[in-house]
This record gives sequence, C-alpha cells and structure tokens, in this order.
Amino acid sequence: AKVHSAVDGKVIKRAFAFLKQRQRADGSWQQDTHLHAGNENLGRGDLRTSCYIAWALQEGGLGQEDVAIRAMKYIEGKLPGEKDLYTVGMCANALARADRQTAVLDRALEQIIEAVTVEGDFAYWTMEGQTLVNSGGKAGQVEASALMALALIHAGQHQQVIASVVNWLASTKDPQGNWGYNTQA
Repeated sequence: AKVHSAVDGKVIKRAFAFLKQRQRADGSWQQDTHLHAGNENLGRGDLRTSCYIAWALQEGGLGQEDVAIRAMKYIEGKLPGEKDLYTVGMCANALARADRQTAVLDRALEQIIEAVTVEGDFAYWTMEGQTLVNSGGKAGQVEASALMALALIHAGQHQQVIASVVNWLASTKDPQGNWGYNTQA
C-alpha cells in the first residue's frame, strides 16, 4: 500500500512520530472518544483504537516498523475472546493487511462469517452499538458490512460472501446512486 502521492511526506513523518510517541509499551494505543470534529469515535476500548491505527500503518507502508510489529503482537494477544464484531472486523483488517495469517486471524474471520446474514443473493451484518463514525441503523449496517467485506477481501477468503455483500451494498443505495442516509458513506 502507498499513501496518496499528494500527501506531504513531512506530514506522514510527523504523524508517525506522534503515533510512535503515544504507543504504550504493550503495543497498544489508549482509546479516544473523539477525533478531529468529535464525530468519529474510537471508543469501545484500546483494542479497537489499536487495530484502527495498526491498519492505517499497514496501509501507509509502515507495517515493517517496530511500532507496527508491536501493535500486531498486542492485537494477536487481545483479539481472542473479543465480542464486539465491529472491533473484530477492524482487527481482522489490520492483521490481514499485515499478512499475519495466524490462528487469531482465522478465528476472527470465523466470527465474521458466523455473524453474516444471508438472504438470497444478499449478505450483510447488523450492528450493535456505534461504528467509527457513530452510525447506527441502516447506515451502521452499510458501514459494518463494508468493513467485514474488506477483511474478507484482504484475507483472500469467502469470495461468494463478498459478492453477496457487494450485491446488498448496491441495493441499499438511493435512486440517485448514493447512500444518502449517511454523510460518511
């Protein structure tokens, strides 16, 4: 993965230094209940926050840095037993993007597949609680379903389920082709 070329490299370096400074000795980052405008929520514990940041490090091409490696070890130690499906999906994306094909990732993918609702050619996940951008209801279902599908794509597994999720996501658009019920979609 490569960060968009329009992003100033100095900004990336400063952000990485900030994250490195904030990382705890166990490889985690402390949960934060809000981000820039207060509408994004990494609450629900340190694991969700750590998975989000670790995934971002992978996507930014920083996955081989000690910070990212420590984060992956933290995630692998804490993910087993996690009940919040949205957090599991976030962590599965981080692990899959790091190419950590372990029993922990396999179990997370099992949890994701066990929770899917399949209706004919459609597949989706329901949400309990709030998503990263505080979505609930149909918007939460769309966000959660896209997150779970990404985890399956990154892991290279369950292609038929992915196709059914894409069908469902397309069916939830409004007549103009938008997900108009959610400004984050």
